[in-house]
Amino acid sequence: MQRVDGQAGDDGARTALARADWPAALDEAMRVFSIDASVLQMVDGDLRFTHQLLQESLAADVLLDASRSGQRPASDFWPEQRGWKRTGWEVVAEIAGEACGVDVTAQHRLIAWLSASTPKVALDVWKHLNRPVLPAEVRQEIAAQWCPRLTDVQAEPAPESRAAIGEWLGALDLDHRPGTGLRPDGVPDIDWVRIGDFEIGRYLVTNRQWQAFIDDGGYGDGRWWVGLAERMTPQSARWSEPTAPRETVSWYEAMAYCRWLSVKLGAVVMLPTEAQWEWAACGGSGREFAWGNEWNLDLVNAERCIGRTTVVGLYPNGATPESVQDMTGNVWEWCLNEYDNPQNSDPTGSARRVVRGGVWDYPSVNCRASYRSGRAPVNRSNLLGLRLVRASPCLAAPLYGSSPSGGGWEGVDG
Repeated sequence: MQRVDGQAGDDGARTALARADWPAALDEAMRVFSIDASVLQMVDGDLRFTHQLLQESLAADVLLDASRSGQRPASDFWPEQRGWKRTGWEVVAEIAGEACGVDVTAQHRLIAWLSASTPKVALDVWKHLNRPVLPAEVRQEIAAQWCPRLTDVQAEPAPESRAAIGEWLGALDLDHRPGTGLRPDGVPDIDWVRIGDFEIGRYLVTNRQWQAFIDDGGYGDGRWWVGLAERMTPQSARWSEPTAPRETVSWYEAMAYCRWLSVKLGAVVMLPTEAQWEWAACGGSGREFAWGNEWNLDLVNAERCIGRTTVVGLYPNGATPESVQDMTGNVWEWCLNEYDNPQNSDPTGSARRVVRGGVWDYPSVNCRASYRSGRAPVNRSNLLGLRLVRASPCLAAPLYGSSPSGGGWEGVDG
């Protein structure tokens, strides 16, 4: 379909459809009737029309014909390297989905056809059709095509493109990278990276990993909340892809999660202290950002490049030399210690806690590895998430309260 300028005497017709693009549904009788009714024109062998609804309906038929025949890829309509950008024709794809009616095979075929070139439009249509369950072979094709490209900056240099892939894979729950999900026993699978005398999670805690805490009754189990000034009820994250960072989490919830996971793993799991976080982000060289000293918007989800969080690890070239991901941008990360009194890591207090790392809608100045900010521990928003540290019991004993015999938290031994 080609847009053309209207000219005097053509009644304002502004869209042309070449003969090769006429949909199969537009037979000769319909064409003659439409011309007689002044809703279509024939100009130099092209159909031209002014009515948007007819335009969209005909365009939808073109998409359906292409998806049925397999002779034209969706990239003919949405260029692959710009497939995440709205062109105004997304509604046409949704109309094409509606035209499938109750023919689920046609729905699946259309979605698979769109997905091969433009995951963003495929996702929109899939949602518009009330999230139909796709056949296993379609899901396998989608995973095989897009999972390798999710973090491949050579194949997908535009962050917006990788973000669209992440949303599509997340919607279908097809992203199962190690360190982003669960072990076979249902316990979060944390990919630990050794930094000095502690280990830090390669990735932020994801929605899937947080859900394990909810499903295990973590909010109702008093053991994880002993000594904390607030005991909270769960609130939904703003973005729900399984491997997106879990946001809308308070410091108190993060602490309860650490206590729960410590028991599940049989090891001491904590929020990082501010010093630990900065050491992991800056290293001994005192880098300005996780990757180096020069700001590069292509290496980080910040300054509203995407306009929301992205699935973890989407910017591999923005990682630290040890490949710790997303330490700059995506979400602020809760730290253990107080903001105004950094030496104090008492988990029972209500003073502001440090957050580090910048966030998806903040400018570069707030994303420097040395930049610190503070939030009330009860605060939760779609800007706040967490990363975990694993340390020896002796380092954590003062942080988790007294032993069970003393009436405190029943936590890690030692």
